[in-house]
Amino acid sequence: MAIGRAARRRGQRDRLWKASHEATGVVAAVKKIQARKPQSERYRRFIAEISTLRALGAFPGVLSIIDNHLPESVDEQPWMAPGISRQGSETIITR
Repeated sequence: MAIGRAARRRGQRDRLWKASHEATGVVAAVKKIQARKPQSERYRRFIAEISTLRALGAFPGVLSIIDNHLPESVDEQPWMAPGISRQGSETIITR
C-alpha cells in the first residue's frame, strides 16, 4: 500500500491513512490501532473486526477489505485497509 498523510481526529485511538494499493491502484483507508497487547479488549475487537469483514467478503452495504495484516508477533501491529466509504458526494475519510 502506498500510504499518504495520517488523518486523525482528536479523541480517536486509531490512526487512519488514505492509501492506494500498489498493484491495483484501489484507494483504501489504512487503519491501525495503538493497542499492542493481544490480551487487551481493544486489540481483540480489532482482530474480530478484521476477521468478520474478511468472512463477509463482498456483502452489500459492508466495506470490503482491500488488504490486512494479522500479526503473529506482539512486535507488530495489526492493520486493515477497507475501501473508502462515500456518503452521497462526500468522502467519509479524507486526507
